[in-house]
Amino acid sequence: MVKELQRKIEWLEKQHEEQHALVESIESDRRLDRSSVAMKHLKDAKKEKLRLKDHITWMKELEKRLTDTTG
Repeated sequence: MVKELQRKIEWLEKQHEEQHALVESIESDRRLDRSSVAMKHLKDAKKEKLRLKDHITWMKELEKRLTDTTG
């Protein structure tokens, strides 16, 4: 179960990196496009990035608890 959890954490970290790149891209595009639609896309991308980060933190805590209890 711990190995499966580690694979999930790695996958989430990859998704987080991709989301970070997307946020950076949207922010750079936003310098040219100040519309409310662009702002909404940026806000949504940042929200997803934060959700992924929180999920990674939660999964790592779960992994730590599992490894502490199993040995």
